[in-house]
Amino acid sequence: MLQNSRIPNDLMAAMESMYINKEVLSSPVGQTNQVPAAGAADKTEICLLFLEGNCIQPVEQCFGAHYKLPYSWEVLEGHQWTLLDSSEKIEGDYCNPKITYSMVDGGAVWFETMTRGLQKVRRLSSISSVLQPTFLLTTEWLWYWEEEDGNWNQYDSPTNRALEQKFQNNPQEVLEFTAGYQTYTLSLKDMIQTNKSYSTKRLVRRRPRFLSSANVQDIRTSAGATGGAVSSAGVVATGGGERRSPPQDKIEICLFFLEGNCIDPIEKCFGAHYSLPYSWEVLEGHQWMLLDSSEKIEEDYCNPKITYSTVDVEAVCFDTMTCGLQKVRRLSSISSVLQPTFLLTTEWLWYWEDEHGKWNQYDSPPNSSTELEQKFQNNPQEVVEFTAGSQTYTLSLQDMIQTNKRYGTQRQVRRRPRFRSSADVQDDRTSKRPPNGPPNVQAFPRHWDKSQVPEIGHKKVLLRDSSKEYKKVETLFRQTMTAFDIVKIERIQNKSLWDQFQLQREQMKTRNGGHSVAERKLFHGTDSKFIDPICCSNFDWRICGTHGTILGKGSYFARDASYSHTYTSYASTVRSMFVSRVLVGHHTRGSADYVRPPSKDGRDTLFYDSCVDSIRSPSIFVVFDRPQIYPEFLLTYKAKAAVVGDSLSGLLVAIAAAPVGKPTPVVIPTPAVIPTPVVKPTPVPRTTPAQQFPGASTYLKNVSQPHIYRPLPTALPAPPTPPASHCPPPSSSCPQTHQGFQGMSKRMREKASGMDWYSVPGVAPEVKRQRL
Repeated sequence: MLQNSRIPNDLMAAMESMYINKEVLSSPVGQTNQVPAAGAADKTEICLLFLEGNCIQPVEQCFGAHYKLPYSWEVLEGHQWTLLDSSEKIEGDYCNPKITYSMVDGGAVWFETMTRGLQKVRRLSSISSVLQPTFLLTTEWLWYWEEEDGNWNQYDSPTNRALEQKFQNNPQEVLEFTAGYQTYTLSLKDMIQTNKSYSTKRLVRRRPRFLSSANVQDIRTSAGATGGAVSSAGVVATGGGERRSPPQDKIEICLFFLEGNCIDPIEKCFGAHYSLPYSWEVLEGHQWMLLDSSEKIEEDYCNPKITYSTVDVEAVCFDTMTCGLQKVRRLSSISSVLQPTFLLTTEWLWYWEDEHGKWNQYDSPPNSSTELEQKFQNNPQEVVEFTAGSQTYTLSLQDMIQTNKRYGTQRQVRRRPRFRSSADVQDDRTSKRPPNGPPNVQAFPRHWDKSQVPEIGHKKVLLRDSSKEYKKVETLFRQTMTAFDIVKIERIQNKSLWDQFQLQREQMKTRNGGHSVAERKLFHGTDSKFIDPICCSNFDWRICGTHGTILGKGSYFARDASYSHTYTSYASTVRSMFVSRVLVGHHTRGSADYVRPPSKDGRDTLFYDSCVDSIRSPSIFVVFDRPQIYPEFLLTYKAKAAVVGDSLSGLLVAIAAAPVGKPTPVVIPTPAVIPTPVVKPTPVPRTTPAQQFPGASTYLKNVSQPHIYRPLPTALPAPPTPPASHCPPPSSSCPQTHQGFQGMSKRMREKASGMDWYSVPGVAPEVKRQRL
């Protein structure tokens, strides 16, 4: 009917959305499937706290979307995102990597193009389980690759968790891994796996693990029935992203109880309640009993040379974890690599045994104890390959064996914790917490030099190049600065700035619903005259930000050291830059007119934490609030000296960075004349032709004598004169052609007059005619 009324097509296309908008405005709250449109209030992540029934924010003020499931499928109708009725059915199809579309009432939803007909479709989701491993109802992502016969296989080496962690860190990364005898690359951006030997390519897909509405309800009820509700800090001690209720047999010590903040009774808490971050127990019958000498056993266990500890009567053997015929176990707090911001976590150290029986700690990136522990937490069955010196090794995390790939020699490997006595634990609880501050805030890190922590101001502590801190900073720096040498790295110890930084972190965590806040180590290059003011009073963009404010009026930090290098002082060949801890939190695209981060909800009540140059892969961060920054290290460096064999680019960098001095004149020495010794010639005996050639005399007698040449008595006729155009005038600079033999001595002229001038080469024809 509308077509017959000759209404334009574009107006008819807009009528549907106009009608929907009218219905949304006129309908009561909660009686429509409409969700906020794309824009300032557009939410792309589902609130975990709402899923677990603990969000205290109203929907319009919450950062996340409020849905009863950890996923939501929506279609864009006009300018509004509308929830699809078949959301759970679409999710079930999407979780199957073989399926590329899902049939619903309004048509097929295509997963490759995320469309339904001509309409856009999107999927909202809860946060990835690798980013929040301790929460319920996160999204567990699985990774698959397609065989040549069309079957989809889930990755097991590398694991799904390892791939998802890489994807969350850098979605543009290209990974390389080995499976069997083949080496492959995996582009996380293009979702393509390539065999490096044969160049065969396979499709890769990333799909979530399916949770039906019934599964979600079971998780909610089972957690509530066992007292597993979210604590005041928003954390459920599930560990590793597993969705489980508090076990009767607990194998992890509660961090909150260690720090005096656990609000759950022992029977409802997911973790065990002990005063130390470790506990040694023996199985007596069906009951685990605490050993009285737990601290002494722990001290022996932390020494990689020791394989058993003698207590009371019998020895506790660490290799078999037995005490006589009884089983023994060790309970521990969570690994420090999984909860790096908490006190009293367990720091695991890795050692290898050399041929002399000495145990050496892994401390060189990329195989430091911290990095090996991270790989162990991601996949305890992984086989790590690394290079040390000129040798290549493999390290089996499962068998704890290091193997030299060239010679096949094997070394034992041990993973042991760093020892903490009960006195050390008490010091951590008391001395490392600021007075009247939040319980999880450290007064200063435990690795600081306690003798150089002034109450006011700062101290720079020089790091040893063999220390773990030095190696970590060096690794970050050399990722983009290979043509430079590090002169020194200093740790900045400023208690006042550290307290501000810690308090800011806790406040941001509270505003974030108890979730951890994103923190990065970033570079900042500046003029040498600003170094001490920054160390003392932190960054101030009004003083340091003199190089532009294209992303806002704040302090700028870079992911890459090479970018910050361009803002360092050129007055000297030795330059400096800061490596800072920055609480980047939730970020958005910056703008030159920003004097603070923009609002998330358009109400000036909830703001982003920082601005960046790119939402997808940020490399520049702008922070507007100084307590979000702690200048942790001052790195001093210089260009490498030019050496023979360096690349041309390295030589040019070294030459450009070196100062140009006045050249010193080189005095060329006079070579000494060495007289050549005169060798007296040996006389050669003369022989007659007859002696040399028999019969020569007879032959010469028969040879007629040659005629003697005599000049003709009369002069030869003059040659014809060439045309004037071909006869150049005589040159005044040539005495042979113009002046004849003037200037010769008399003797020379007489001698020249008797010569046959026609037979002398190189004499001009005019001279020949003149003399003849």
